[in-house]
Amino acid sequence: MKIIGIGLVVLVMQLFPTGWVTTILTGGMYGPIFKGISPIWYNISSFIISLLIASLIIWVFLRKTQLFSRLPEKVPGKMWFISGIILVVIFIAILLFASTIQGGGPAFAVMQLAPYFLLPSKVLLIVGAVKVFLSASPVNKVS
Repeated sequence: MKIIGIGLVVLVMQLFPTGWVTTILTGGMYGPIFKGISPIWYNISSFIISLLIASLIIWVFLRKTQLFSRLPEKVPGKMWFISGIILVVIFIAILLFASTIQGGGPAFAVMQLAPYFLLPSKVLLIVGAVKVFLSASPVNKVS
């Protein structure tokens, strides 16, 4: 069930980017907080803030829908989620490594390759989410 939760968080992070929140809170990569240090710290803080926002959204969603209690024991779509998560983790690792190099050129080059990693991961995560949602049993409403 952890994979389902992580997959939903990654899907929300991709469908609803919240990097602008980091810019507002910190003043951006060249603002007063991150001005003299490596851009990797801005990228890490942006990722963590996006992760926290998406995690909060998914936590509220899972609590309200009680999704985990309605899923079968062997959840379909798990491998779709794992594949999508792996693509995203590979891309983020490469981007963070490239942002440690001064000048910004390598990170820019990695961002040019983003569609080749992130578009297939979105498709994999959406297919996994659809399979999970379709496998959930209906809510028993007592009238």
